Amino acid sequence: MYDDKEVPLRAPLLYLLLGLISGFVIASNSAVISPIFLAIIGVILALLSFYFRGFNYIWSPIFLCACVCTFWSYANIRLSHNSSEILHHLPPREAKISIKIERIFKSDHTYSSTSGVASVVRSPLFSRIAPNSLTYFSIQTANNLEIKIREGMQLEAIGVLSPIKSESVESFNNYLLRNGVYYRFEKSVALRQIKAPPSFALFCERMNKQFLNYLRAGKLKESTISNIYTAMLLGRKADLDKDQIDRYQQTGTMHFFAISGLHVGVIAAFLYQFLNLIRIPHNINPWIGLPILYLYVEITGSSSSAVRAFLMVAFFWASFALSRQPNSLSALINSAVLVLLYEPRQLWNVGFQLSYTVVLSILMFGLPLKAMISKKLRPFTWLPKSSWRLRNHICVWLMDNLILLFSISLAAWLASAPLSAALFGFITPGAILLNIIIINLAALVICTGVLSLFMGILLPIEVCAFINYAAWLNLSVIDWLILSCRGVPGMIVETKGFSLKTSYCILFCYFSVLFYYHHRRDRIS
Repeated sequence: MYDDKEVPLRAPLLYLLLGLISGFVIASNSAVISPIFLAIIGVILALLSFYFRGFNYIWSPIFLCACVCTFWSYANIRLSHNSSEILHHLPPREAKISIKIERIFKSDHTYSSTSGVASVVRSPLFSRIAPNSLTYFSIQTANNLEIKIREGMQLEAIGVLSPIKSESVESFNNYLLRNGVYYRFEKSVALRQIKAPPSFALFCERMNKQFLNYLRAGKLKESTISNIYTAMLLGRKADLDKDQIDRYQQTGTMHFFAISGLHVGVIAAFLYQFLNLIRIPHNINPWIGLPILYLYVEITGSSSSAVRAFLMVAFFWASFALSRQPNSLSALINSAVLVLLYEPRQLWNVGFQLSYTVVLSILMFGLPLKAMISKKLRPFTWLPKSSWRLRNHICVWLMDNLILLFSISLAAWLASAPLSAALFGFITPGAILLNIIIINLAALVICTGVLSLFMGILLPIEVCAFINYAAWLNLSVIDWLILSCRGVPGMIVETKGFSLKTSYCILFCYFSVLFYYHHRRDRIS
């Protein structure tokens, strides 16, 4: 049973993260200031904070200001700033630029058209877009150019370049703007390939196709359940039809059908138990399990949510190998700092915000709530544990797990509801109870899928088909539950017009109260 006193909720890099977020937000909403000037101020404040290190109430704000100035300087260098209002009023124009494919959204083989996000490698001065900026592209391959557009390759292309204008909150344009993409490069044609994708990327693409064959083994032609299966295990959300996507989004269960923290966490636990089963020492198994887990993340497309989850697991799991006390909050904060340093635009990514707020809420509210409820409602306290029978142990185990699932589900909903209200226009109170049931079934599906992939590598594909049927049965139950709950009154509450700033204020107040509570609890202890 979890005890909130066993693992201290402390994170050495917390001030660094707060300064990093503040610096990035200021940089994105203000005019560009000389990075050298800001860096000098940051260094001076850092030295000043070192001088006052014995006075906590003086040291803390000075060090926080030093972090803000330092990361403000860093953001001015790294962030692609929005195009000016003058550029927004200019008409689209033709441009020939060199791009590197960063992410592919959709590939239409019928028209040889591919869309996604690319970074600009080279561009002429009159094209308005600077090198290293991001652009959305929709590109066709020329008839005389026999190449397949893949992630990681560099192309020279000609097309129409236009700035993106802000629209409604839930629009695709706003999604692009939040991720630092300020231009569209459409009606474009690839002229030549400058650089082929790396060999590792080609290997991951081949393995993805092989894994897809394993997971589709035994598939019935008229069944769509296998599409949900491949979406869960390989991140192929394009396999889901529109009705499936709508009902999963409206019931707050879409995160089960895309590679996220649940998937990476379950697979990490699967690898951990397997390595323990074959007697790999505890201080060695992270160095075996983490490379395998990273390979899975890359094969499934290395989506941002999967990479973030991998970093969380890596920090937590590596602490075992280094003989450190595992600290979930510290692992979460460290991974957030690393992600934002590598890719500052992630701060405005909805998935990033939901992932970290949900996990932080679970650590600071869900698990302590579970410990408190379990202590209050623990049965058979009058009976010595040595006298318990099998039914007593089963009753306590069931109650503990139900309380844990409820606490996690409630904490996750509290953190995600404000953002969902502003970004998607609805909240799903019914998801609190629905997730309690689905999370266990989804974990079983993921474990079954990993077993199918493992057996596909070693044994004939018919074995995969046998295993897949068990996963499809669980998925049928999940899909039926979601479909049944969709029409329940109160399951979905519309919140159109809810302000995003209000959401951030609610989350700030929520986590401030939680941090104050834990800080006060630690001082009393």
